[in-house]
Amino acid sequence: MDYFFLYVLTAVMLIRPEDLFGELDGANLYLYTILITAVAALPKLTHVLTLPELTRRPIAVCVLGFFASLAASGFLSGRTELTQEYLEGFFKVALYYFLLIAILDTPERLKYFLGWLVPCICGVAIVASLHYYEVVDFPKLTPTIVEMRTDKETGEQTEIKRALAGGIFGDPNDLSLILTLGILCCVYHMMSTPDTSAKLFWLVPIAPLFFVTSLTGSRGGMLGLLAGFAAIVYARRGMRAGIPIIILGIVALLYFAGGRSADIAGGGTARERLNLWGEGISALLRHPFIIPFGLGPGWYIEDQGLLAHNSFINTYVELGLFGGGFFLVAFLSALWLIDRGMKTAEPQEWSRVMRPAMLGIVLAYAAGCFSLSRHLVLPTYLVLGLATAYISLQGDPPVEHQVNSRWLRWTVPAAVLGLVGLKVLTVFLGMRV
Repeated sequence: MDYFFLYVLTAVMLIRPEDLFGELDGANLYLYTILITAVAALPKLTHVLTLPELTRRPIAVCVLGFFASLAASGFLSGRTELTQEYLEGFFKVALYYFLLIAILDTPERLKYFLGWLVPCICGVAIVASLHYYEVVDFPKLTPTIVEMRTDKETGEQTEIKRALAGGIFGDPNDLSLILTLGILCCVYHMMSTPDTSAKLFWLVPIAPLFFVTSLTGSRGGMLGLLAGFAAIVYARRGMRAGIPIIILGIVALLYFAGGRSADIAGGGTARERLNLWGEGISALLRHPFIIPFGLGPGWYIEDQGLLAHNSFINTYVELGLFGGGFFLVAFLSALWLIDRGMKTAEPQEWSRVMRPAMLGIVLAYAAGCFSLSRHLVLPTYLVLGLATAYISLQGDPPVEHQVNSRWLRWTVPAAVLGLVGLKVLTVFLGMRV
C-alpha cells in the first residue's frame, strides 16, 4: 500500500492539479497525500532513520546535515522568521526524500518507479504545451515568459516565448530539468528490455519531451541533457570509445534543439550570472568568522535581488561551508558510488543495466544545478533519492563511503576544496567573459 501512495504522491507533486483546476484551490493535496504516505510507510521510514541505516547511506546523512545547516545558518544570521518558512518548506522536501528511499526497497520497485515517472512527466509536458500555445487557459499558471533576443549578425530583435508549467515548474529552467529526467527514464527502459515493441513504446515519449525542452529555451536544462547523454555513453562504451559518439550526439542534440536552448556558450546573461557568483563568494570571504554557516538563507534575494543561478554557489554563500559542503558531497557521493564505488564487486544484472541511466540522471541534474539555483526544491531530492535507493540496493558501500572517520577524512577536504574551486572558477570565467 505504501508503494501505491508513493505513486499518487509523486503524481500530485509533479502534475500539480491544484494549479490546473480552480475547484481544487486550497485543497492541500500534496500535504495530505504525503502525510498518508508517511503513515503507510511509518515502519520503513523509522527504519531508514536509525543510526546503522544512516551510516550506510551517506547521501541521506548529507540531506539531514543540509537541513541542520539551513536552521543554524538562518538563526545565526538573525533571519528567524524567514528561516522558519524555509524550514517548513524543506521539511516536506526532506520527508519526500526519506519516503522515497524507504519505500523503493527492491530493484523491481525502483525499476517500476522510473517507469511511473515517465507518464507523470509527460503530463507536465502536456500542461506546458497547452499553456505555451494558449490552447487551454490555466488562470493560476504564470504567464508564458517572453524575452527579446538580438541577432548577433543583423542586430534585429525578435521575441522568444519560453514554456513553463505549474507550481514548482513555473519557471522554464525547472521545467527543463524535470523533462530531462523523463527523457533519461525512457532511455533506461529502452536499454533494459530486449523486446523491440517495448523499446519502441519507450522511444515514443522522447521526441515530445525533447521538443518541449526546446520550448523552455533553458541553457541550463540543455547542458544537463548533454551531460546526461555523455554519462550514459561513457558508462556503456568507456571514455575512449565513447568520445566520438558523445561529440556527434551533442552536435545533433544542439542542432535539433535550436534557438535559445542551443546557445550554451553563455549568451547575454553570462556576465550577470558571473557577477552574482562573484559578489556572493566575495561577501562570504570578507567575513571569515561567518564562513562555516554563511550569510543566511535568502541573502541573494535580499542583497542582489536574484538567486545565484548556481545551486552550489548559492548554498555555500547562504549556508556556509557546512551547508554548501553537505550539498556538494551528496552529489559527489552519488556520482562516485554509482560509477566507481560499486565496481569492487560483481554487479547484479539489474544493477549493471540500470547503472548508465542512473549515472546520467544524477550527472544531468548536477550539471543543471551548476547553472540554476535548485538546492531547496523537490525534484533535486527526487534525483538524490533515486540515487540513494539504487546505491542502497547494492549492499553496503565501501568503508570510505560509509559515515565514519574515514568518510570525514575525504568529505571535509572536499567541502573546503569545493568553495576554493568555485572561487577560482568564478575568477577565471570572469576574465574570459
